[in-house]
Amino acid sequence: MTEFCIETYINGLPENIDIIKVNGRQLNYLPDLTRFKNLKELYCYNNQLTELPTLNENLQELHCYNNQLVVLPSLNSNLQKLFCHNNQLVVLPSLNSNLQILHCYNNQLVVLPSLNTNLDTLCCNNNQLVVLPSLNENLQKLYCYNNQLVVLPSLNENLQKLYCYNNQLVVLPSLNENLQILHCYNNQLVVLPSLNTNLDTLCCNNNHLTLIPSLNENLKVLNCSNSQLVALPSLNSNLQELYCYNSQLTSLPSLNENLHVLFCNNNQLTFLPTLNVNLRKLHCQHNQLASLPTLNVNLQELYYNNNLIYEIIDSNNLFIINNKLQILHKFCNLYYCLKFKTQFRDFLWKKIREPKIMKKYHPSYLNKLLIDDVEGTEDLDMVLNSWL
Repeated sequence: MTEFCIETYINGLPENIDIIKVNGRQLNYLPDLTRFKNLKELYCYNNQLTELPTLNENLQELHCYNNQLVVLPSLNSNLQKLFCHNNQLVVLPSLNSNLQILHCYNNQLVVLPSLNTNLDTLCCNNNQLVVLPSLNENLQKLYCYNNQLVVLPSLNENLQKLYCYNNQLVVLPSLNENLQILHCYNNQLVVLPSLNTNLDTLCCNNNHLTLIPSLNENLKVLNCSNSQLVALPSLNSNLQELYCYNSQLTSLPSLNENLHVLFCNNNQLTFLPTLNVNLRKLHCQHNQLASLPTLNVNLQELYYNNNLIYEIIDSNNLFIINNKLQILHKFCNLYYCLKFKTQFRDFLWKKIREPKIMKKYHPSYLNKLLIDDVEGTEDLDMVLNSWL
């Protein structure tokens, strides 16, 4: 196979070419490309490059990831997309005003330059960042996980997705109204800010949380597992997935109608609420459950081992489980009816019947009837009949 020669290849290209692809060629350098005035896209990823030549002014996309770059050249003013991840960069050049997408993850960055106004997506995860610059107003997606961040800047109003997990955050800024996805798990958070109206997904597991704020109506996914929670807020009507395992919960709130998935295993639950019709997956193993509610018809997956009820039911077949639960529930109802029969009878007598009888047949009531008949129009027998 003929060895690829980058000089020969570049020299053979026409000057009006707008795309150059030299990715995966085991290159350790690139020759000067400034003669290609119309070049808009440069693909040089998956090589062994340690530096890049000067970028021409009309370049719009630069794909230089998966190399050994330690520095980048100055960015041209028209660049819109920069993919420089998986290198050895310790610093980035100043960002040009037209840049919209920046992927600089998996490098050795300790600081980022100021963000330009038009930046839409920033992926700076898997670096050594301890702080982020102020967020520009047009930023919509921020991926800053797997760093050493202890604090985040104020969130801009247009931000929609924030992935800040696996850091050292102890607090979060106020959530902007347009935020839809928040992944802040694996930090040191002890409290969360109020949830914004449009939040769709909240993954705050593996923190030190003892309380979850009131759930916004649009929330569909909540993962608050591996925490110190002892209680959950009321579930909003649109919630579809709830993961609250490995906590210290002793009870759950009523389940909303749209819930599909409930993972509440490894808690201290002694009972479960009534299951909603649409629930499909229920993981409640490793609790202290002595009973289960009647299984809903749409349930497809149930794990309830390591509970007292599992020793009684002793089956993983949903049909058999439900039949045995119905028998158990009937038995429990009968048992408590018999057990509290005397107390219930005494309750009816003392709290309801006896007070009514005492009131009706007390001499003062007869006296009242006689007083009401001040004109003496009624026969005494009629008054006595009314009394009796």
